[in-house]
Amino acid sequence: MGYFKRSRNTKRFIIDKEVKEKHKHLNYKIRKQVKPIPVKPDLDEIMESSMNGVKTMIYKAYTDGGCDLNSRHGSWAYCITLNNKIIKEDSGFERQTTNNRMEATALIKCLETLIKDNSSASIYLDSELVVKTFNLWMHKWKKHGWSRNKHKQVEVKNLDLVMQLDSLKSQIKNKISVEWIKGHSGIFFNEHVDDLCSIQINKNKTYDSLKPMTL
Repeated sequence: MGYFKRSRNTKRFIIDKEVKEKHKHLNYKIRKQVKPIPVKPDLDEIMESSMNGVKTMIYKAYTDGGCDLNSRHGSWAYCITLNNKIIKEDSGFERQTTNNRMEATALIKCLETLIKDNSSASIYLDSELVVKTFNLWMHKWKKHGWSRNKHKQVEVKNLDLVMQLDSLKSQIKNKISVEWIKGHSGIFFNEHVDDLCSIQINKNKTYDSLKPMTL
């Protein structure tokens, strides 16, 4: 502590000139403030828009679709969450359908709801086929005249639904992402929409069994 000594006359600390002269060659620098590491905000937080200062909700949504192999009855479902709470959900039922059609239909219904509310969101589903169709393949098929092959006409299955997805994608303006998650892996809301699908199928199975037979 040789940098300061007590002055008997002024009764206060003054800089010791001799010590200061002795150490003048040292380059003392002011310690720089350590900048905090930027943390990616959680998708469920209320984000501040950099454009106009308007607060925008960013949601997480989950979709699922399924089909009973015996009856060919199918169902779709989605739920939209904010801060790990469901704020909207819906489900539906179709006869004589397929699993892939129901997966695509679930995504369509969810996109329609989010676009209508002008919302930003990440949508999660466990159908790798539908996710790749939406993110990778769809625009290529469209360039080929809705063919899976550039040089010859190869059918795009469920083209009516693919074209609906293409139309919806043109409206989202990068505000909505579609991402794949592993099914039945313990993700609560993924399991929830799966349950909604099962409820729809079982409910309509019961209804069909109660309908009177027609001759």
